[in-house]
Amino acid sequence: MKKFILVSTIICVIVATYAGFSLCAKAENLKSIEHNGKYGFINDKGKIVIDTQFDDIKDFHEGLAAVFLYGKWGFINKRGKFIVQPQFSKVGDFNEGRAYVVHETEEEKEDYIQVYDYVGYINKRGKFVIPIYDGGSYFYDYSSGLVAIQNGDAIYCSYKDRNGKTVLDSDYFEKTGWKNTTDAVCHSFSEGLVEVYKYTDDTYKTRISAYMNKKGEIVYSRKFVVPEEVEPLCDFDSFHEGMASFRVNWKYGFINKNFEEVIPPIYDFAYGFKDGLARVEKDGKWFYIDKQGNFVKEYKPSY
Repeated sequence: MKKFILVSTIICVIVATYAGFSLCAKAENLKSIEHNGKYGFINDKGKIVIDTQFDDIKDFHEGLAAVFLYGKWGFINKRGKFIVQPQFSKVGDFNEGRAYVVHETEEEKEDYIQVYDYVGYINKRGKFVIPIYDGGSYFYDYSSGLVAIQNGDAIYCSYKDRNGKTVLDSDYFEKTGWKNTTDAVCHSFSEGLVEVYKYTDDTYKTRISAYMNKKGEIVYSRKFVVPEEVEPLCDFDSFHEGMASFRVNWKYGFINKNFEEVIPPIYDFAYGFKDGLARVEKDGKWFYIDKQGNFVKEYKPSY
């Protein structure tokens, strides 16, 4: 299923030490460093290019990095210049030229404080392309030129383009009956398609899982018998590198962009393809397969 984005504080894994600095993961030719509780960046030669002045940082994405200063998040470029001043309680990384930003508000209840997240989307100049709205629990990245928009914990999501124009409205999904969420989490477009599903009748015995394009057209659908223990979800996963996993009675296989079953559902679990390989589990063993379903190598956990 779709991965949704929850912003967390950066956790650096120390991989080397340079002049008393802890070196963290490489990001777009710059490495983050920590010294005395402050963060900055060095280049490949180990030269400090952005001083250790921030309380927290995230990796560079599309030329910009999120930094935490004075209790708020903003964005800097590779020269260390602020493009977006620190003003947000949470931020996402830039994807397709857009990043989500969050303002937190607090409301005092009888015996607790209720925190609400209001999210919007900015471009690389820091201008809002989608104004602040009630974002609920989850915030999403742009993918295939669209972003999933969820008001509160609504069971239907809408989609907006890079300019903030609504392409597919949540009302459309509600009227047509196609669900595009699982456990109140939106499905995002990937490779131009989004997975949706509906039930054939009120007995919930048979489910139709499908792929929809950006015009709201169903380009492929298939009926699945619903096992008793299965909660509402789509039987297809999103496409990655032209392949997508599907589930039949909790067994996983893969289809291609022609919707042909190229790898039968024989695995107990499967992740999407990356760099030509997919990680799968069968009979308690994890390993990698290629796009023809051939065994490539074992998977050895790092822990």
